[in-house]
Amino acid sequence: MRLLSPCRLPSVKGSRQNLTVQQATRVLRNAPTYLQYMHETRIESNPNKLVEGVWGGLRGRYVLGAFRTRSFVDVAFTTPLIFFTHSDHVTRPMPGRVMGAARAWVVEVQGLDYIGSKAAPDLQFVVKWVLAEILELQAGYDSWWKTTGPDLTSAYATATEKSFWPLASAHLVAAAPFMLAIHDRHLDDDCQGIPVLKHAAKTTDAVESQFATYDYAMQLGAGFGATAGVAQATRMHAMKTPGAMRDKAKAVTKAKRKHDGGSEASQAGQVDDLVAKWDVTNFFALPADQRWTIIRSVRKGYNDNAIAERLLLQRTDEAKAARIDAARQAKISKYANRSLKYEEFAALTPISSTAALEALAAQHAESPAVLAEALRQQMRVRLNVHGIEAPALPYIGAKPGASEEDEAARLRTAFAGLVQSALPARPGAPAPCP
Repeated sequence: MRLLSPCRLPSVKGSRQNLTVQQATRVLRNAPTYLQYMHETRIESNPNKLVEGVWGGLRGRYVLGAFRTRSFVDVAFTTPLIFFTHSDHVTRPMPGRVMGAARAWVVEVQGLDYIGSKAAPDLQFVVKWVLAEILELQAGYDSWWKTTGPDLTSAYATATEKSFWPLASAHLVAAAPFMLAIHDRHLDDDCQGIPVLKHAAKTTDAVESQFATYDYAMQLGAGFGATAGVAQATRMHAMKTPGAMRDKAKAVTKAKRKHDGGSEASQAGQVDDLVAKWDVTNFFALPADQRWTIIRSVRKGYNDNAIAERLLLQRTDEAKAARIDAARQAKISKYANRSLKYEEFAALTPISSTAALEALAAQHAESPAVLAEALRQQMRVRLNVHGIEAPALPYIGAKPGASEEDEAARLRTAFAGLVQSALPARPGAPAPCP
């Protein structure tokens, strides 16, 4: 068996939503190698349904069309936007302008058709829009494009291949209205006019990266305040030793250099800059006497800052559990009462004609109170057995200050109009429990 060498691609970094389109580019690039591997290695060894499914999918026109659609979104939309939103040159007031390019791209895609007669939006569509809005990003983008551009150009050509473009175009034009609605629903207010936010975080990545810290603190039963404090301290490198901070700074700048380019000399300078930046919020950068002052303060306020908060969290959880239990009991009671009411009134024969109403009135002519109650029972039959909503029935209670004769007359008049409409079919008996 000859050695197969798949195309090695850089690791994918981003959210779960980004991965769904980024992986399509990787699959298309290596699809021939995958197929060759399955043909030479797996197909002879009693393949299972999974292997057969992958084999068929990587050779299927419609599956490959879907992959090309996702890959097109990756190279023309997602990857350029990730560069801009994570660039050091983009500050917090800028993402609103960057996302204007995202919306314009989706509108452009919405103009495609289901038969692929219109050309695909240009690979540089988003880029040209952003650079026209924010000129200072040009130099950083040019450096990034030198290393990333050839791969994106090749993937774009594969995604928009003429024989598959009608399928990709149909996918894109069908998805565009939903993409546009989601974009508009989640777009934050523009921060261009708030200069104080220049150094604020551009994205929520810093917060999302601390989810594991939250999980760990929750296992310890810590309060939310303590959990948030641990997450923020981790993000600020507050408790890292000087050596650990330098190691972290080296790893960060190495990854950045690999992504954006640059010399080793510039990397060394960036390490020193990062360490100096993190020193501002680092506990060990404080003099020893100040560190001990903080430690003594934490110890002194431990009951208020830790135990009391934990007890408050426990009481909050207990109250929430009680509310959930009460709601569950109320739901059980609701189902049971509805079933009992159905059984109680299902045996009564409903009045469904004017003649039957007149016969009931004649039967209780000597007792207006009994007639009124008999008519109320008829309303309960309609409410509990036939499923008619209460607003569609006459007011079942007695009017304040009305005599028994007045109530009997009111209900008889209201019922005269009610029997003109046919009764809805009786539904099945309601379940006695949820």
